[in-house]
Amino acid sequence: MMCEMSRAPLKRTTPEYSKHFSTYLEAVDSLLGENPFEFDEEQHWIISDVEASIEIFAVYRRFCSTDGGRLAQAPKRTEVGDVICILYGGSVPYVIGPCGDDCYTFIGECYVNGLMDGEAMHLEELGTRAIALR
Repeated sequence: MMCEMSRAPLKRTTPEYSKHFSTYLEAVDSLLGENPFEFDEEQHWIISDVEASIEIFAVYRRFCSTDGGRLAQAPKRTEVGDVICILYGGSVPYVIGPCGDDCYTFIGECYVNGLMDGEAMHLEELGTRAIALR
């Protein structure tokens, strides 16, 4: 949901960050429950960080999955049939939409679980082809 990113400072989350997300979920449950829980100053910072990260990385995106089963966060205007690609020189995967023979319109950058740090360059099933962007 947060594209493995934290806003404070903007950086990749670590596996330990899941504890922060658990604290955030406790806070949400507390607000929805009958017995509100008091959080200390550090927990308030954690909750604030997670909320801000969700707002930055999820609010204006669409949660989806690829045909290969990878989880992704794509721009809201992404539709079924759009393509996730790796553009040479790009630092993240991108979504492009078909608009003719080998012609695509640029939709925006996206997060794809497991393809964010150059992992896609090592996948044998990926090929290359020339396309035109409009």
